[in-house]
Amino acid sequence: MRWNKKDHKLVDTARLGFAALTVVISAALLGLAFWDWEFAGQLPAWLRGEHVYGYYWRQLGGFILVAEGIALSLWLIASLIAARMRKVPLAATLPERAKYFWPAILAVGFFLRYCVHVLGVEHGSSVWTYFLLGVTSAVAAPLLSALLRDLNLDRLGLWIVVALAMVYFLTFTVLSCARHTDFRTHALDTGTMDQAAWNTIHGRILERSPLYRDPLDGPRRENRLLDGKLELFFIALSALYWLWADPRLLFIVQTAFLAAGAFPLYSLARDRTNSPPVAVALTAAYLLYLPLHHITMFEFHPSVLMVPFLFLALLGMERRSWRMYWLGLGLALTCRVDAALAGLALGVYLFLICERRQGLLTLAVCLAWLVFDFNVITPWVKHLYDFRSPDLLARRFGQVGGGPWGLIVHSLTHPGQVIPLLLDREKLQTVFDLLVPLGFLPLLSTSLALPAVPILIINLLAKSEWQSTVHAHYMAPVLPFLFAATAGAIGWLNRRKRPTATSLALFVLINTVLVAVFFSPYPPGKQFHRADYHQPSAHETNLRHIVSLVPDEAVVCAQSDIFPHLSHRRDIYIFPFVADAEYVVVDLDAT
Repeated sequence: MRWNKKDHKLVDTARLGFAALTVVISAALLGLAFWDWEFAGQLPAWLRGEHVYGYYWRQLGGFILVAEGIALSLWLIASLIAARMRKVPLAATLPERAKYFWPAILAVGFFLRYCVHVLGVEHGSSVWTYFLLGVTSAVAAPLLSALLRDLNLDRLGLWIVVALAMVYFLTFTVLSCARHTDFRTHALDTGTMDQAAWNTIHGRILERSPLYRDPLDGPRRENRLLDGKLELFFIALSALYWLWADPRLLFIVQTAFLAAGAFPLYSLARDRTNSPPVAVALTAAYLLYLPLHHITMFEFHPSVLMVPFLFLALLGMERRSWRMYWLGLGLALTCRVDAALAGLALGVYLFLICERRQGLLTLAVCLAWLVFDFNVITPWVKHLYDFRSPDLLARRFGQVGGGPWGLIVHSLTHPGQVIPLLLDREKLQTVFDLLVPLGFLPLLSTSLALPAVPILIINLLAKSEWQSTVHAHYMAPVLPFLFAATAGAIGWLNRRKRPTATSLALFVLINTVLVAVFFSPYPPGKQFHRADYHQPSAHETNLRHIVSLVPDEAVVCAQSDIFPHLSHRRDIYIFPFVADAEYVVVDLDAT
């Protein structure tokens, strides 16, 4: 059978028609899924024969129209770029680019949320939203990869990272400072951190007033070093209080440090993937990563400051620049003992990759740091302050051994008690919250993710509603290893001719952006409202005036959100522990 030109034309027309139909159906399916996310329950109600108001059908039409517009635009742009690069007619690339819409068929699985309830997951669970956002990212990433791949970022890449870091720094500095100005920070931890810094420059290193107990029932004062928090870097940082003694200084420094983590990450990702565009995309994903935003806005904590130092240590390890490695690890250790736990795993990793000298040295230093903190500094400070109450570690880890050594021994000898705690649904949710924006890619580079495991397990085992979530600061030391592992996984897959590094990096970036948009109470989230952070009012002005009337040397009792505005004194108690306070400041109209 012979084919003529007319037959070929018919085949080409059929291919184009099928490609267009694929795009249209895929977009309609995604539009329907996002409509169902926004107006949950309407679709199953209609399927049951119940009445659905016309408003919802009009909204469905709008969702599908928007989805069609975006899909057709992406399809056309991606096809035009491919045609230009290959110097072929547009008709030759349109069918090829349409195949990238095939993953949209997985959006059908989103509707299973009404009938599948594994581990008690209901239809409104974030797991289903994560699934829908992941499908959307899988469609968009390969279509947009040509745009990123075509960019020459050898020289511009670093400047783009600088611009992104500045936007992040300015945005979250303004938000965190505005929230404090509006009396929306608290005794725990802004107030205690501010008091500890102020006491330090007055010769009382890291001293603070007790919280949540009567100060007359036990030692009148406490110290941050009591709980195994050897925060030498915070002691040095407190020197800045000689220039400007204000909690907002702590917020500015913390945000600057987290923004600075973008630079060693960019270098590390560039080394791992050999692609400046991919490195830029991963760095942008880091700055848009929702857990990072929660860490930034969860008041001030010295442990957060180790993030850029851990990135620096990982970069030094990657380049076999041991001076850089030890500089980063050493500075991280001075932020808090958490870095020593990560360092132990780093030492094991280095030993296994035949860097035995550095591995053994890392193990020795980190183990010595743990012993020095928990067996020397903590007992000495307890004796100094005559502290006999159960410390923070005993309160949070009493069910799994109490202190650090007991925790390790208990975990190894009683795995049957520890594993069920780790498999709790809320703990699994935390793991999802960390890994979903990154497309679970860190699991493909387990060697680089390994150092995060000890800190992650400890946080998940803690008897604290905050420590085992991503909504606080505790997961900060985990982030550098997750992003390093993501870069490692992308480089590994790219070398094996799997999905291109550009497509994978874009998937991570798009997914991170979508998760932030749908879940974040901060920019660029849908839930962000400026008034939640600062809203000038007569009430605020009057409250600030009342605070200014309290003498500097007076012993004060204040409620939690007023505490940080009065913490520049040796003795301040949180309401209702009045004790021997000379002034009690309570806002009866607080909202």
